[in-house]
Amino acid sequence: MNTVIITITKNGTEGYVCSCDYPFEHFDLGGSGSTIEEAKKDCFTFYDEMKMEYPEENFPELEISWEYDFLPTMEWQMN
Repeated sequence: MNTVIITITKNGTEGYVCSCDYPFEHFDLGGSGSTIEEAKKDCFTFYDEMKMEYPEENFPELEISWEYDFLPTMEWQMN
């Protein structure tokens, strides 16, 4: 099992965005949603879609380490 870091950031007033540090061959893993849970779900849905899109690629089972990066958003709101 591969441990990957998925970072969740606030997307201004549009919700949340997930981005992943794992170097997949054909895509960058990510997702978005109006809530953190929606963004996480979108990220996993996208991963499942990529498994179907690239059946020849070896897709590891992922162990997720979630990171939350809201400091830039908090600074933006304070200014």
